[in-house]
Amino acid sequence: MLSIQLFRRVTSLALFLVSISHPQIIIRERVAIDPKPGVQAQSSSAANATL
Repeated sequence: MLSIQLFRRVTSLALFLVSISHPQIIIRERVAIDPKPGVQAQSSSAANATL
């Protein structure tokens, strides 16, 4: 039983050291929305409808 506990401790220590040794990758994305000045939204309503 002692060897299993020792193996578990050594393995967890090794995994911890590997996890803190690798730098974390941070992905930052910049998204810009440029509306076109010539495009306007059109709304339809019952008051504007012609029959």
